Amino acid sequence: MGRSGRSLMLAACLGLLSFLGLLGGVSYRAVPQPLLLDKDQFQLFQGLGRKVAEGWYISQPGQSGFAAMLSQPLGFPAENYGEIRWQLQGVSPEQPLRLIWLSTQDRDHLQFLSPTRAQRQQARVTMDHAHWQGQVLWIGLEIPGPLQAPVLFQGMQIFPRETTAFERWQQFFQAWQERTPWSTSSINFYRKSYAQPLRAPLVQIALWCGLSLVWFAILTRPYDFKRLGTALGIFTLIGWFALDLRWQYQLGTRLLTAYKNFGPLPVSERWRALPEADLVPFWNRIRAALPAAPVRLLILSDHPQSYLAQRLRYHLLPHNAYVMAQPPESSRPGDYLLILDAEKIRYDPRHRRLRTGRRQIPVKRLLEIPGVARLYQVRKA
Repeated sequence: MGRSGRSLMLAACLGLLSFLGLLGGVSYRAVPQPLLLDKDQFQLFQGLGRKVAEGWYISQPGQSGFAAMLSQPLGFPAENYGEIRWQLQGVSPEQPLRLIWLSTQDRDHLQFLSPTRAQRQQARVTMDHAHWQGQVLWIGLEIPGPLQAPVLFQGMQIFPRETTAFERWQQFFQAWQERTPWSTSSINFYRKSYAQPLRAPLVQIALWCGLSLVWFAILTRPYDFKRLGTALGIFTLIGWFALDLRWQYQLGTRLLTAYKNFGPLPVSERWRALPEADLVPFWNRIRAALPAAPVRLLILSDHPQSYLAQRLRYHLLPHNAYVMAQPPESSRPGDYLLILDAEKIRYDPRHRRLRTGRRQIPVKRLLEIPGVARLYQVRKA
């Protein structure tokens, strides 16, 4: 092995040591902050109720027999957080509750945790559940019915667990072994890279390449740009190979998970393995109320990016569905409006119009599923 080869190997090792040392310094200072989720960051997933100034006023459970609050998409690392508190007025310690969440550890199934009576009385729980792992995408609270009286949900706080600097340093490499679900995103996309860029594998590889190149330049002075270009190409190929190994690992785990959940079931029954399986029968009623041919369907929700709204859009394909907070000015006769949890949109049965702010939209009422959705068709004035 020539001098350049030895310099490449030494530069790669020194680059790795420098990279690990840099992450160690960052992890020493990286202490996660509490997540304070107020009423505006939740939606009523199941049940009847409305949002008031103090929070969400829930009057009765939905047709599935429970009321449930679900957060907007979050995406925080579960291993950093170990305690959850909630504010729920109007319930006794005997009232059963369940924490619900969905994480990248098992994207295909909602997870549940039933607090003990003492935990319900304190309105706090320590998260030591086996499935409290990965990136938590959604979190919420489920209240089984019947309700003795209306309840008021005001919010939830998620507090970080106490960790050492070494444990936080280890968390920088979790993305390399994290199992993520199927998605249309690039394999190198990391959901929280905008807030934690050093946890993204692509950023880590780029940083290692840069540090290794600096070390190679120091070890091989005087500088030769041709030699530096060759070294950069070699370091890039090594990093590319490492990212590709990660991709193959992800692909294998996704295939195994998909087969485990859906493979044994006949095609017509595979919807039962979905996280939203309880809602699929209601959504099928919505589909049955729509024409067989694809139509323009506007799904109205105060949380257009929520899991519920986006999954409903998927289940109603091939209809041309769009999810938004307010009906657009371009809505025209023949359009279908499906209202999920848009609190500011009211139906006036006397004049057969939807009212939102100063706008009035003449509609024909087609279907109403209490606690789930309302379907209308825009008509001529």
